[in-house]
Amino acid sequence: MAIRDYLAPRPRIASALAGVTRRVGARGLAAKLQRLSTELVVVDIPRSDATIRMLTRGGRDQIAAHLHSDGWTGFEHPMPSVFAACVAAFAGNTLDVGANTGFYSVVATAVSASTKVIAFEPFPPVAFDLQSTLRLNRCTARVTVEPFAVSDAIGEATLFIPLQDHGLIETSASLSGDFKSEFSEAISVPVTTIDAYDAAHPSGPVSVIKIDVESLEAKVFAGGAAVVARDRPIVFFEVLPQGDVETIESFRATHDYVDMRLRETEVVIGDAVCFDQAAWNHALVPAEKTDAVRAILKPIGLSVQSA
Repeated sequence: MAIRDYLAPRPRIASALAGVTRRVGARGLAAKLQRLSTELVVVDIPRSDATIRMLTRGGRDQIAAHLHSDGWTGFEHPMPSVFAACVAAFAGNTLDVGANTGFYSVVATAVSASTKVIAFEPFPPVAFDLQSTLRLNRCTARVTVEPFAVSDAIGEATLFIPLQDHGLIETSASLSGDFKSEFSEAISVPVTTIDAYDAAHPSGPVSVIKIDVESLEAKVFAGGAAVVARDRPIVFFEVLPQGDVETIESFRATHDYVDMRLRETEVVIGDAVCFDQAAWNHALVPAEKTDAVRAILKPIGLSVQSA
């Protein structure tokens, strides 16, 4: 996007930049903008008036780095578009299980003025960065950050932290000791379930859940059966080669949900839950909401393949 196009609907920002230009000159402004562009990423969410901000943190935040280099479609396309459209279309709260630095949390608050987000992030250094992302997007009042890992039982568990030899913000910490072959450390973290948390902190119906817990998604489903049965939320989740797809498929059938595999240019609807190299991200959709979600997919430009 050209700077002129970006500034046209943002007169206050344009005025501020004009003031800076008068003080430091065009070259000074260009230098400041160049430094800022490597740190702050501003992304417009398509088919909405919403904008989110992320920090690259010197290139350490892989999500922000993808957004910086490739724009909105640079990270996990097309899941962010489908997620944003579902949050906007269905009233209720959002659960971000495995929130990391907060991309999906801030997307949810940006596209819906009413949703409240519960963001679960058990790894303290990442939770610190998550909080700064929320402050940057001025949505701290609508996002509750919880230091829990989410599974199928409450208590404490070991969170395995992969080798920290990459210089990046960690995205693969897991309660599974088998997820990575080597670890830098293992820490004890509090664990809850979706159902237990909801019972202790009732805040209204849940419309969307996002789960990213590095191969243990099946346990999160098991611990959220009551909320799923009560509220019928749309559930976004990842299916990895190590994941327990049989248990998730049994959950899907029991609760009358439809699986949607989110490939880059198409969505495969109606198969049993399975690992798909071209679509690690899936959405489980209540059978009664399938037609509504199909309608959401059309403006995004995704073709639909029915099983």
